[in-house]
Amino acid sequence: MAENDKILDIPFNDPDGSEEAHDQSDNQANAALIGARFTQGRVNRAVNFPGEGRAEITQKLIPLDGEYTFTCWVIADEFVDGPNASWILFKFPGEGNYVYVDLHSPMTSWTYVAIIQETDKVSVYLNSRFVGSEEFPPEWGAPTGWCLLNDNPFNGTGHSSYEDLTIYQGINSGEIITPPVANMEVTYSVNGRNFKDFGVWVSESDGVIDNLNMKEPFKVEWDEYHGEVIDLNRPRYDVREISLSCFIEGVGRDEFLDRVKNFLAEFTKPGTQRLMIQVHSSKPLVYEVYCRESVNLQKKWSDDLMVGTFVLKLREPEPVKRVLKFTGTGTATITLTSKWMTSIYWGDGSKTRNVYGTNKTVSHNFTTGGDHYIIVAGMIEEMTGFSSNAPIVWNQL
Repeated sequence: MAENDKILDIPFNDPDGSEEAHDQSDNQANAALIGARFTQGRVNRAVNFPGEGRAEITQKLIPLDGEYTFTCWVIADEFVDGPNASWILFKFPGEGNYVYVDLHSPMTSWTYVAIIQETDKVSVYLNSRFVGSEEFPPEWGAPTGWCLLNDNPFNGTGHSSYEDLTIYQGINSGEIITPPVANMEVTYSVNGRNFKDFGVWVSESDGVIDNLNMKEPFKVEWDEYHGEVIDLNRPRYDVREISLSCFIEGVGRDEFLDRVKNFLAEFTKPGTQRLMIQVHSSKPLVYEVYCRESVNLQKKWSDDLMVGTFVLKLREPEPVKRVLKFTGTGTATITLTSKWMTSIYWGDGSKTRNVYGTNKTVSHNFTTGGDHYIIVAGMIEEMTGFSSNAPIVWNQL
């Protein structure tokens, strides 16, 4: 399809504080944002609807009685109880006249959605994979609208983010349903600073998404029986160990030594340090770590470009956690019920320890903009109640 076939082209790349999302198609049908906010997307920017939010376009551009193709990147906010499933719902005139297409996905990671409406049916693709098609009952007439919905535990709208929304006139010829190739560069940062700012690159990582080692469970051995009797009802896990194979470079000895010193100083500050690994097409991996071992830097002295190699070995002392995201300035609140002591790392260097009790509420004020990733660490699986005004990024790691 050609550029002039676009009915809408809204990338949601507008800056923070913008009240409109700008349409780059010839129609220039900008969307007014109500109860929405811009945030970091899978590659560039995205719009997030944290509740009863919407992006409103007054022009009637979509040919609901004809043929068009809709594409967009979508991610649903994750909560303790969901979502677990998603659907496309088409509404028709008359009471109870709906057509559903089951997407067979909770869409809690960035998903490329392509919806192709013909005059008598709709077909849906996720990440270029066909997931379903439904015919429209001819006696119902043309649809009056459609929506993307899921089984999240809240009533109302929102609780999701969108990036690169495009609507084309006519039926897709095939290439549109394939998601564009994303920048797959992996970004490593410590305390909000990119490793590359220190001249450090990571060539290989180990332990960042591996299963945790189980602590030795309670067991009993009986002489009269084979093997052993072991209690696996309440497994407990050891610390997470992460190894990053790195190389660092600098022009001349002075710059090289300064970069080594400054980089390692980030890992020798008091307390744990915030490690974040971001693949641009996925949610970031977030850790609170410390460095226990020497890096054993291997280098050769030179007056020109110097390169050293080392392995950065990190430990995450509280590896079982839930990760939340709070965007912008304001106060994040968390309410939990647990008899186990819980640690909350707010992502700006501050933390709250020993949180436990019934409906225990803690809060933290953020004075800077951007995305703040909050770690709730401890006996997550033993919590009997949990709520927050910050959406869940990872339900449990």
